[in-house]
Amino acid sequence: MKKLLHFILLGVFALSIFGCKKKDEEKATKKLVALIDDYESKMIPLQKDYHLAAFKSSTKGMEDDYENASLLKIGIARVLSNPESFALLKELKQSGIISDTLLKRQLDILFSLYMPYQVDEETQVKLITLENKIAQTFSEHRAQLNSREYSDLELEQILTTSRDNDELRAAWEASKQIGAKVAQNIILAVKKRNEIALKMGYNNYFEMQMILKGLNPAQINELYEELDILTREPYSQLKAELDTILAAYYKVPIENLMPWNYQNRFFQQAPQIYDLKLDKFYENTDLIEKANLFYNGIGLSVDNILMASDLFPAAKKSQLGFTSDIDREGDIRILLNLDKSHYSMSSLLYECGFAAYYKNIDRSLPYILREAPQFFIIDAIATFMSNFAANPVWIRDILQVPEEELEHVKKVSGKYLRLEKFVFSRWAQVMYRFEKEMYANPDQDLNALWWQLVEKYQLINRPVMRHSSDWATKTHIATQPCTYYQYMLGELVAAQIQVYINSEVLKSEDGCMLDCVNNPIIGDYLKKMFYNKGALYNYNELLKNATGEELSANYFSKLYIRMN
Repeated sequence: MKKLLHFILLGVFALSIFGCKKKDEEKATKKLVALIDDYESKMIPLQKDYHLAAFKSSTKGMEDDYENASLLKIGIARVLSNPESFALLKELKQSGIISDTLLKRQLDILFSLYMPYQVDEETQVKLITLENKIAQTFSEHRAQLNSREYSDLELEQILTTSRDNDELRAAWEASKQIGAKVAQNIILAVKKRNEIALKMGYNNYFEMQMILKGLNPAQINELYEELDILTREPYSQLKAELDTILAAYYKVPIENLMPWNYQNRFFQQAPQIYDLKLDKFYENTDLIEKANLFYNGIGLSVDNILMASDLFPAAKKSQLGFTSDIDREGDIRILLNLDKSHYSMSSLLYECGFAAYYKNIDRSLPYILREAPQFFIIDAIATFMSNFAANPVWIRDILQVPEEELEHVKKVSGKYLRLEKFVFSRWAQVMYRFEKEMYANPDQDLNALWWQLVEKYQLINRPVMRHSSDWATKTHIATQPCTYYQYMLGELVAAQIQVYINSEVLKSEDGCMLDCVNNPIIGDYLKKMFYNKGALYNYNELLKNATGEELSANYFSKLYIRMN
């Protein structure tokens, strides 16, 4: 009888505890829902107005537009800096009491959004104003060469087409003029960001941003170390082949090849060195028409987005391409500076990849979840799309190139693609390691660091007596801090997606080399497994559901390192 009474009392106690926990969770849920409602009521109109102002300032380059964008960004910062809201988010996150999947995911995202803003308003305003000034300087800057102004696109054209070493050097050096204008402000911004990170308990801003994005800095470093080892020898062999061709092309000894001989400002793209120049297919092509044709054929129409976009060069317009999801309701716009080249076609397909992702996110998801779980996930699909600009079947079917040219295109385009991936992987090493070291110590000789990394990872000679702020000429370091390392992660995921599509969706080893054009199965897969999900899952959960495996470097190796 005593035992029975004991068990009854235990049961009552357990039910009591369960009842208390349930009431606590209900109370916590109400608080979180109220916070989310308050966040959305303030943030939805603010973010829409900010994205509109930022897009306008990037396309028009007017002082008033930049000022308006800056003020709106300060307004966003004020919402995110609310200490009471952050205290509640922190309490709920640490308690683990929220069990609802949708709410728990929104809690995680909001906590990461609010965290960097838990500093005084004066610090935030100074940083935002400084960032706006840097962005405006980049947008307005045009290089001075031969007593006239040159855009980045025009300088790239000289670097790609000229065979005159003096002209090449002059164009390359002109492309570095922006560095002196922005270097000191970038360093100042780095230090201000580090101050914020230290107040939040992190070693520096680079580390903080990585952790708040749900990434493990040690694991990302291991991944880059693995990629360095995997790509070092194949890249060295390709670089030796490339140098032999370029030395003959420019009529200089191999040891005298300099940065201006590699056909773009940073050697982040593959030079067109083989006997077939991909640019020839785009010289008389309507790039927008071809992009529409391709995306319509795979069931991912972007016609209305391209009509609302700004795609061609203009004075004071930003020279950095991007895609903006203005309101998470379908107003999506692309900014590009297109010309008639393979690179422009690739860039357009890339940005349309972003646009298609934003367009197809499930609108029934909560506002906070209507985005990609990570930048590198959406970048991966954009990269997968951009690769088609060198795909022989794509070139045949979309550009209507005659069948008799196809065999040669197949051989050369494969060589270009492999070279492109290796060139970018080594360039990504430079960017990752530079930003990491810059935020660890912004007072060091950053130009010396820059060239040490360029020499080590890209195997490019440093010009003698080069003491300018060359590191500060890469726009992403200035205007998209602590994000560039994700582009290489995007390459890894793009390879992972392509291998999965080949084997499991198309059931063919050749897969997208043959059967991704005019095939709506591709769009169906991407919508079902990626786009529709928004930020409902973290990146590893999403990848596991979509490809059967978490983030891995294995597929990049399979596609490109072992590629003959």
